Amino acid sequence: MMIKKLLGTILLCAGLVVQSLPVQAAVLEPRECPKDLKYLLGMYYGNGEQFVIRERNGELELLYRTTREDYKFANSNQFPLKKERFDSYTLLEAGPMNNTETSVRFERDPDGYGITCKIGGNRYSRAFFGPDREKPFRIPQPSDWQGLKKAASEAAIPSALTTGKQAELVDVTKAITGIKLDLRYAGTNNCFGMSIVDVKKAYLDRVAAVALGRVQKRLADYGYGLVIWEAYR
Repeated sequence: MMIKKLLGTILLCAGLVVQSLPVQAAVLEPRECPKDLKYLLGMYYGNGEQFVIRERNGELELLYRTTREDYKFANSNQFPLKKERFDSYTLLEAGPMNNTETSVRFERDPDGYGITCKIGGNRYSRAFFGPDREKPFRIPQPSDWQGLKKAASEAAIPSALTTGKQAELVDVTKAITGIKLDLRYAGTNNCFGMSIVDVKKAYLDRVAAVALGRVQKRLADYGYGLVIWEAYR
């Protein structure tokens, strides 16, 4: 007897009526990158070459771009790094035409950040950007900061914004399960180095929230999720 299994349909099996309930996929929480690995992540350069060290499922991976025009490393070769001991790894290069192992060694600065990467007999330097060392770009704070905040809160809404269909805004955290907030302008981790708004909630148009919720649900199956940096207030 052939039994066709369809989620959400009614099955006839051995004369019994059985209702199959949808199976809810397990939601995987994103894992934080281990700190000893996190401080090694970034771009390295030398000998006319560039590559990126990234973390994937708790392991390091080297991305080597094949052309200089591939600025996003979208078509780069991916090489897993097998950990041997602290800051010592083996680069595994396997394929139909090649199967080799190369030693990889990182050096750190006094703060623990990776500054060089040695691959075989070649040495590569770390290319640091502002946020890499938790030093983001900063705009000098004006002396009358509090006065500017007060003036902004008392400013009138432009007349052009008061016409037309009003958006139906919803609280993002209530509308989308599992989404996280990291509202930069409500804290100090922004280009101003201080909070410029007091509202710590994020709002979004209801239709857009539904669409974003579908993305969040798809990502959850892989252990990922969305983080909102800014939204309507």
